[in-house]
Amino acid sequence: MLTSDFEGFGLVIVEAMQFGVVPVVYGSYLAVYDIIEDGKNGIITPMPYNIDNTVGSLRKLMDDSNLRQQMATNAIVKAKKFSVDNVVNEWYEKINQLTKQ
Repeated sequence: MLTSDFEGFGLVIVEAMQFGVVPVVYGSYLAVYDIIEDGKNGIITPMPYNIDNTVGSLRKLMDDSNLRQQMATNAIVKAKKFSVDNVVNEWYEKINQLTKQ
């Protein structure tokens, strides 16, 4: 769970996702939408913060092991997008594109 009002980039979310942890986060900052696809590899609770949304999301994951496992598998796949190799390759591609212009 990450219920911060503000985060830059939630690295802790990606780190948890690498191990199949399904994140439940508060959708209070834009970067979370780059990391999590709501309902697919994690859950983003809407603004304004409402504890019932968070509790309901956790309960849903605890009660449905098939859903939790599918989301955990999707989380692992999504976390690979943020691996060092992928990020470095994206930077090289961007730099190459800029130098060709």
